[in-house]
Amino acid sequence: MTHPMIQNRIFLVGCSRSGTTLLQCLIAAHSQIISFPESKFFEHLIPSHEPRRLQWGLASRQFYPWITQFCTDMGHPERAKHWSKWPLPIRWQVRQFVRELDAIALASGHTLWLEKTPEHLHALDWIERDIPDVKVIHLVRNGADVVASLWDATRRDRAKWGHDHGTIEQCIQRWTRDIEVARQHLHKPNHHLVRYEALVENPRQIMEELCTFLAIPFELTMLEDYKTTAKPLMQNRYQNCEPAVTSQIQNANATKFFTLFSETEQAEIREKLAVVDLEGLGAIASSSR
Repeated sequence: MTHPMIQNRIFLVGCSRSGTTLLQCLIAAHSQIISFPESKFFEHLIPSHEPRRLQWGLASRQFYPWITQFCTDMGHPERAKHWSKWPLPIRWQVRQFVRELDAIALASGHTLWLEKTPEHLHALDWIERDIPDVKVIHLVRNGADVVASLWDATRRDRAKWGHDHGTIEQCIQRWTRDIEVARQHLHKPNHHLVRYEALVENPRQIMEELCTFLAIPFELTMLEDYKTTAKPLMQNRYQNCEPAVTSQIQNANATKFFTLFSETEQAEIREKLAVVDLEGLGAIASSSR
């Protein structure tokens, strides 16, 4: 008797407020795929503010208390015992993370797993170095809508969003920087671009293309059951169920740009966003296939 093996490990990344939760739920509704609450794994693992640990390639001080809590967030508190309190190498911790998610996936009858943390866009070098058979999905959304959503989130919860998005200019910089990071990776055959606007306009076509990329058959349940899939993915400290996930698939919050900003602000934002060539981004992605 042959034992099932992990077919693919998938990371979904993009600028925050781009609709990644919606896409995560659509993908996770596939019978072969399991997904997890947003982990922010590399944000907690990499000792960005601990130069000595970073120099020696060791996990951050905050990593152990965080990973044990995340085991509970995933619904598997028993797996906390598999992690060490000692400052082990980053590479070992990444491989252990993969072993844990592989085991959970296989035990539940799935051969692919999906991790969705938008900020992992900035950890792709770490991810590709130490995770075998990894596939990366980039979700890109119109800059004006993302900036409006980031700014709206900051106005509603400055404690959570204000540090990185305290001004409109910071929101603009966040989107333009993240698009540039995506541009540096999209030529690779294991990376796939999804445009948010195309997803909400023609979800079946986009999901069929995504399934081809993942080498799995398209299932209609991905479009029918995604709202059910969403519920367990929202049960953690970091994310709340986005309106787009609990309603019909549509371009959520597309009018925020016009209601939040004055005409002068709209013109200034558009001018700054115009330096980004989204069509060129798509061309890079198409050439990798």
